[in-house]
Amino acid sequence: MVLADILVPKLSSSRIQIWFFSFFLLFAFLVWTRVAMLVFALFTAGDYVPLDHFMKSLISEPSYVAMAVVGSLIGGGIAFIIFAVSVIAVPMLLDRDVDAFTAMGRSLMAVRENFRPMLLWAWLIAVFVLIGFLTLTLGMIILFPLLGHASWHCYRQVASAP
Repeated sequence: MVLADILVPKLSSSRIQIWFFSFFLLFAFLVWTRVAMLVFALFTAGDYVPLDHFMKSLISEPSYVAMAVVGSLIGGGIAFIIFAVSVIAVPMLLDRDVDAFTAMGRSLMAVRENFRPMLLWAWLIAVFVLIGFLTLTLGMIILFPLLGHASWHCYRQVASAP
């Protein structure tokens, strides 16, 4: 294996599938933001609160506390669904000549068959991303390549033969 094999992914026949999967993730993100806006509107009656007051309201006002709990549960569920369809799919699309639906299906099967380790992996990713944001995204410079490398090894360990 040479450095070019590592730095230049095999995109020949799966380029369209990677684009398709990217648009699927974009659509999922847009749905996620709309659901978050809906939760906010339902619990706050659409009232505008400046950002400095929002944090105080989030802790002190019951409707905002309920919004945070419900929003976190719904958002966490959506995040886990997106994780479940992409944890193996993205590396598989780079590694093998498969379509996006097959990759997503295998990803779901891998999460179902290895639920606890995958749940731990999802939590670790969330914690590392939080650390990256707490460092004003400077930590992302180190954490994203590490997460990418670890995700690749997760894929190689979990993915079944074609």
